Amino acid sequence: MELEQMLHKLDLVKQQHTSQLQAKEAENQLEREHQRLLLENEVKFYESLKDMSADVTQIIVAKQRNPDKIIQVVNDQDRTKSAPIQFTHTL
Repeated sequence: MELEQMLHKLDLVKQQHTSQLQAKEAENQLEREHQRLLLENEVKFYESLKDMSADVTQIIVAKQRNPDKIIQVVNDQDRTKSAPIQFTHTL
């Protein structure tokens, strides 16, 4: 009797684990599809820029450029800070 209970419990745990795996697999599939659609939209965006004779390389570089300096003003009296101000020096 005890062996049957243990086997039943093991079977329930196995079913629960299988159910969790299937749910995670479905979630991962949705995430992959979402990423594929985002990439597809990005490709269409750059293709449309290329069709308008835009320099796509310069646009991509400009989007990835980090600011040279970030300046934040701090008020010494009440220690409040301003929003960061980004500066990029271009030649």
